[in-house]
Amino acid sequence: MPPSTRLSDGRRCACALLAGLGVLFMSATSAAPRPTPAPPLSLADQLHARAEHAFQQGRFPEAYGRFVALADAGHPPAARRALWMCEHGLAHFGRDWDCAPHQVADWAAAAGVATPHPPAADAKLPQVPAAHGRRR
Repeated sequence: MPPSTRLSDGRRCACALLAGLGVLFMSATSAAPRPTPAPPLSLADQLHARAEHAFQQGRFPEAYGRFVALADAGHPPAARRALWMCEHGLAHFGRDWDCAPHQVADWAAAAGVATPHPPAADAKLPQVPAAHGRRR
């Protein structure tokens, strides 16, 4: 064989070797597991995230309204938050949130918790000291 043919044979071997290594490399990297993207949030979970954001920003009436709407639809995390806000409204927020006894029972069922006992009606009212008038 002439020397020029051997050189081209060597180049062919080198190309074939590089191509084989490339295929081997590609199959090794493609076999590596790829992280799967997180599934998109449901509409209820997106609305709950907005309610939580409002709560964290201190927009409590807005947050409570959002939690109540979701809790009434049976969303468990929103039901837990609505129950907590209803139960502790006066102590933590200085206001009584509107929550009917049937809502409290429904929210507790949605949240999978026992129905909380609402505070006594007069426990929610501010205590006004008795007026002491002067006697004449």
